[in-house]
Amino acid sequence: MRLFLFCLFFIGLYIQATAQKVDTQTEIIELATIFHNNHVKGSPDESTLEKLKNIKSKELVFSKKFILEIITEQNSIISEPFLTKPDTTDLKNIYIISRLNHKMFGSENVSLFDELAILRAEKTPYNELVNFYYDLIFSLAENKNKGLTFEKINFNLDEFNLSNDVEKGIFFLNCMNIYYSGIKFFMDYNKPPKMKEAKEYINKYPKFNGQEYYNYKSLAFQDFVFRLDKRKPKESFKQHYINIYLQVLFYNYVLLVDANDHEQTELYEHSILSQKEYWKFSTEPEVFEELYKMTN
Repeated sequence: MRLFLFCLFFIGLYIQATAQKVDTQTEIIELATIFHNNHVKGSPDESTLEKLKNIKSKELVFSKKFILEIITEQNSIISEPFLTKPDTTDLKNIYIISRLNHKMFGSENVSLFDELAILRAEKTPYNELVNFYYDLIFSLAENKNKGLTFEKINFNLDEFNLSNDVEKGIFFLNCMNIYYSGIKFFMDYNKPPKMKEAKEYINKYPKFNGQEYYNYKSLAFQDFVFRLDKRKPKESFKQHYINIYLQVLFYNYVLLVDANDHEQTELYEHSILSQKEYWKFSTEPEVFEELYKMTN
């Protein structure tokens, strides 16, 4: 009899654990659906807020807060609670939620539960998870924050639980990545270039560790590969992000032509524009070789 009760006890524990696992899976898909339906514009309605309130899994406490914040207009996603790197479980869950969101845009008839099982079993490299997280924050921040500007923000990279230069570089390059399309619009897509507007745009760049953005040079960490587009093979992180960052720096350098020589020289000498080891990541390294000849 005691053995029978003992077995019943453990069967009960197993059923309870299995039910909790199923609930967590269902709630991850619920979060992905909420994100999918609300991340572009507007704020969540009452029914959506009620669905979020009903998500009870302890594993999803941070994910729930994150999704609520990022789908809300005039949010605080660019603040310490969210800029601080979360733990591995939370990084993976945010990754899964966003990947499920992408899957919902597809035309193929795929079970989200099947896709969830694949994603949870996937051995995603840690640096990819960190990159995915900060890419999501910075790429979506403007969606819900009209007139968002970082001009008065100083990002102290020692305050966000970033463990090494790789993670700090991921944060920095993802933040600077959002400025590329804006400066390119003023400089390349307008004939003649809108120099005044471009200068005003650059003046809105944030500071890092109390210094102008271009002073940040801790990018000599080991490269890694990541998947930018699920339809294509993985690519070099540095080839993608440093290439873009070099272009942002170059536009800034060009815009200082009318300024005094000191400002141009300071930008060049204090940024990676003058460091040859980074030119190989550019799609146009010859531009930086010529710039080097002009300044030496």
